[in-house]
Amino acid sequence: MGAIFFLIILSIGLMLCSPPPLHLSHKSLKAFKKLGRIIGFGQEELSKLDLKIDDWTTVEGSLSGDINGRNLKIKIKELNSVTYPLWDIEIIWTCQNPYGVSLQMYPETAITEIQKKFGMQDIEIFQEELDEAYIIKCNHRQFLLQNFSPEFGERLLTKESATGSIQLKGNQIHYSDIIPLHIEGAIDYINVLVQTNRFLAEMVDNWQPLYKINQAA
Repeated sequence: MGAIFFLIILSIGLMLCSPPPLHLSHKSLKAFKKLGRIIGFGQEELSKLDLKIDDWTTVEGSLSGDINGRNLKIKIKELNSVTYPLWDIEIIWTCQNPYGVSLQMYPETAITEIQKKFGMQDIEIFQEELDEAYIIKCNHRQFLLQNFSPEFGERLLTKESATGSIQLKGNQIHYSDIIPLHIEGAIDYINVLVQTNRFLAEMVDNWQPLYKINQAA
């Protein structure tokens, strides 16, 4: 009886300590290549794509290359889930940023509401939905007022609520989010995010201030 009990415990231990099944990474590899083709990566870039198991719960991968003259890098971490795979995704576009715009955007939460009461910056751009959904920090407020149109707000609010964050620093725009791959149209939605952040990179490069930018927002 004791030997049987020992074997049961040993079997459970081996199952818990075993690496995750590789079929999750195969699913992500297939989905990632589909995303790459939609965005416009060529066969050369796609052939270099490979997902690796970083640890027993995470699968990582990246795609990079020039898309219509602008460098793009997409990095994913597949978070191992019992029910469905989740992508922790980062979208990185390069930009010239001639006026040194610095920007942070991330979702409003109960904690940020408290932080604002203690003086944390949150610039209002007079678009109710966007102002309510995001904390917005920027060193040039006029950049926001000139460029953050209602159409741009709609691009960012394509889901029921804002979940991703944007950071512009130097010559890179980073967008990060967690996307459940099981939802219908997940890959198309990620493509929307990619194109939205490219649009933001173009706004940064093409921005012409209406007056001298000698003060922070």
